[in-house]
Amino acid sequence: MSDYFLSHAVNPADRRTMQTIELLCNARDVVQELSLDDVRTLSTLLDHPHSLPPYIRAEVADYFDNKGTRTWTVPDRRTVPEAWTAAARH
Repeated sequence: MSDYFLSHAVNPADRRTMQTIELLCNARDVVQELSLDDVRTLSTLLDHPHSLPPYIRAEVADYFDNKGTRTWTVPDRRTVPEAWTAAARH
C-alpha cells in the first residue's frame, strides 16, 4: 500500500484510492496490514458516506472538508512522498 501511494502521490491515477490511503493512515495501526485491494474495496464506501459506521462519519466528513477537495500538486501534499522517493533511490 505504501509503495502504491508513494509512486502515485504526485500524480495519482486513482484519486479515490489515494484519498482512502491517506484517510486510513490517520487511523489505528491495524490499517498497516491492509492490502491495496482492501483499500480499493474500502474506497467504495467513501462514495456512500451514509453506509459508514456512525462513529466515523464525522471524521471522514472532516477529512473531505479539509483535504479531500484540494489538488495533489500543492507542496504540502508532495513533500513527504517526494522525500521518500528520493531516499529510496539512494
